[in-house]
Formats: sequence, C-alpha cells, structure tokens
Amino acid sequence: MDKLIFYLGAATFGGGVFLFLYEGIMYIMNDEWYQRTLIFLVDHGPESLIAQVEASPGLANALDSCPLFLALILLGMLLLFVGSRLGTRYSG
Repeated sequence: MDKLIFYLGAATFGGGVFLFLYEGIMYIMNDEWYQRTLIFLVDHGPESLIAQVEASPGLANALDSCPLFLALILLGMLLLFVGSRLGTRYSG
C-alpha cells in the first residue's frame, strides 16, 4: 500500500510538471497563456458537483484562481510524503 501511494504521488507530481510544461509550450506557440484552473476539473465533472460549486461564489472564485498544475504538484508532494512515511513505518 505504501508503494502504491508513493508511486501515485510520483505520477501526480509528474503530471503537474508536464502540465506546466505543456502550458508553457502552448504559450510559446500561440503567444497567449491559457491557464487551466481547478474550476476546469469541476466543469468537466458531474452536474451535481457543478451545482454545488456554483451555489457558493466564494468557492468558485477560489477554484478559479488556483492553477491546476500547482494543485497537482502539491497533491503529488503530499502523496509522496505520506507514501514515504508509511514505507518507513511498516518496513520493520
């Protein structure tokens, strides 16, 4: 279980870095920065989640101001930390 969480964290961290690189390459190609935010995930999720977020304008503004690549990198770092702590705790 600890290795699964660790590798999931590495994949999430890598996904955040590659998303940042992708956005940078698209900026170089098109000379326009299109930043994906957390609201991008909500918009492509279930309708019930969209309705709950739209009911709270503060939450919608917070999700719209947080870059997706940064959230992925932070989540990946958290999962890497938890996975490494679980690995050292149960290694015997």
